[in-house]
Amino acid sequence: MVRLRKPALSTQLKKLEQTLGVTLIERTNRQVMLSPAGEQIVAQAQKVLCEVNTLTAMAEQHHDPLGGEFKLGVIPTVAPYLLPKILVPLRKVFPNLR
Repeated sequence: MVRLRKPALSTQLKKLEQTLGVTLIERTNRQVMLSPAGEQIVAQAQKVLCEVNTLTAMAEQHHDPLGGEFKLGVIPTVAPYLLPKILVPLRKVFPNLR
């Protein structure tokens, strides 16, 4: 077993706390939990990551307008009969479509 001197995640969290000037993680002998500031920052970071994914999808769409994510709603009684006939040819014609 390889033992690290200090876990990389802990080190990076400490650096982030120093950069932001707030305590993100409250540490006790028994538990580790987000501080109130940490909860707010995590919530905002999740929003930012969602927006980054949106930007990436937009850029991908401009690169290949017939690629990217495709969503299709089909009722369950028809899906087993219809989807194989539709999705297999779609995948062949549009290989970048997910």
